[in-house]
Amino acid sequence: MTTQISINILHGSSSVQEDDRERAEAAALAVLESAGVTPTAAYAEFMRQWEWLGTEEAEAAGKCQDYDDVTGLAAVWVDAERKADIALTDGWHNENGASCTISI
Repeated sequence: MTTQISINILHGSSSVQEDDRERAEAAALAVLESAGVTPTAAYAEFMRQWEWLGTEEAEAAGKCQDYDDVTGLAAVWVDAERKADIALTDGWHNENGASCTISI
């Protein structure tokens, strides 16, 4: 079972320390574990839905590539990513000083 995820820094990388990454990873894993899903399963479902949301079929159904349009395990993945992003800068003076996504 995959229990490790990657923290991908979008901006502020020069300010991010190893403990910040560890805190972000722990936050994301806590969301996934609380939902009873593995990172691999949640990420696979997120990618499946994300790809579909980029199709003409999805557009015709009134859907677009937006986090609000994913459901189930994919929504759990999005929640885990949001919690990681918040945890990354927890305790910083400037909580907008860095941002991240997660992947496996």
